[in-house]
Order: sequence, then C-alpha cells, then structure tokens
Amino acid sequence: MNNTSHALSVVELEFDRSAADLKRVEATLAKEFGDLYPSTSINPHRLLQRIENLRSELPYLERESDRLVSEKRSALAAIEALKATFAALSDTAARADAQGNVLAGGAAAVERMTSAAAASRQHIASVAVVRTSLLDESQLIRGGREIDLRLGFVEETAAPTAPPAAVGSAIERTEWASIPSVIASSTSYDAVQQLWQRLCTVSIERHDCNFSMSQLLALGAVASADDVRLHALGALRKISLFGNAIEVHL
Repeated sequence: MNNTSHALSVVELEFDRSAADLKRVEATLAKEFGDLYPSTSINPHRLLQRIENLRSELPYLERESDRLVSEKRSALAAIEALKATFAALSDTAARADAQGNVLAGGAAAVERMTSAAAASRQHIASVAVVRTSLLDESQLIRGGREIDLRLGFVEETAAPTAPPAAVGSAIERTEWASIPSVIASSTSYDAVQQLWQRLCTVSIERHDCNFSMSQLLALGAVASADDVRLHALGALRKISLFGNAIEVHL
C-alpha cells in the first residue's frame, strides 16, 4: 500500500513538472513569435489564439443570430397584421365618407410601416450573411483543415472562374513580385486580383472608397479582418488599412 502511494506521488510530481515545462515552452514561443513578428506583421501565435477565441464565441453568436432573426420575423408578422387592419379601416372610412385627412393619416402610417418592414428584411439579410461567414469559418476549424504555423494562414483554393471585368487598374505581375514573401506565399495573385476588382466595383457603385470591416463581412468580400489578401493589397498600396476600416485607392 505504501509503495502504491509513493508511486502515485512520483507520477503526480512528474505531471506537475511536465506542466511547468510546457508553460515555460509556451511563454518562450510567445516571446519568440513576438520578436519575430511585430504587431504590424502576421503572428502565428496570435492567430491560433484568435481561432480558439472564435471557436469559443461561435455558439453564443449562433444563438444570438437565431434570436435576432426570430424577433425580426415576429415583428414583420405584427407589421403585416397592422397593415391589414389599417387597410380594412381605410375601406370602412371610405364607405362611411369619412374626412380625407383621416384616410391620409392612415395611408401615411401604412407607408411608414411598409418602410419599417423593408428595413427589417434588409437587417435579417445582413444578419444571415454574417452568420453564414461565421459558420463557414467554424466549419474550416472543425474540419481539421491544416494550418501553416509558419505563416498562420490557409492558402485559398478556388475553382477557376471567368476573370471579372476590369474596373480599377489591374495588379501587374511586377508589382506582385515586390510584396514580402511571407504575404505572397500565404495567398495567390489571382485571389488578390479578384478581391481588388471586387473592391473597385463596389467603391464605384457606392461612390465611396471607405469600408468598415463589418461592411466587408456583410458583402462577403472577406472572411475575417485578418484576411491575408487585405495585407497584400496594403503592401501593394492599393488600399490603406486603419484598424477596423480600409480606404480603396482607385
């Protein structure tokens, strides 16, 4: 019995030593990554932490998304019922030869409710887009897709498609060759060119070259604020990065 207790104590002591060694290794790696990759570069250690944080936040975001969609649908149903009620009241008032200003007030209320319903539909669509992008990123994590720890990004692979119509000035191959290799090796020329043309097209349609990260996510242009293609366009001086916003240089 004493021998068993002694053996268990030795095993427990070894586990404690191993845990302490692992913590020292983690701290050493974090310091080395911080020295190798300053805040303006791609830090694999921080990317892994971001992925873990996103994985823990996804269930909450999914629940909140479902709740918002459900509430918006309930509000739309109530608005449709109110519209039907106002329409019936307008018909009754017309048959009773009510005053014109009463009918005008009812019509204005119906118009305001119609506008509110349209805005709610747009909000539901934007929530669905953000939720889809989050679920797609979650599937990439759960699917066990290999992460390159040297670069911290998964190289994009896309089915060949017809090249989009050129809107802004195309990225020259000579320009592409000038960006840092750590960024160029994390994506592809075609992927960056496609994103650049998309940003130019939307900027011209909106008459605005400034985008927030939430707008880019809603448009489906990028999957996250750390999309390596944005860093590539920044290195090419095609865009300027300002924290959670960008400016497109047409």
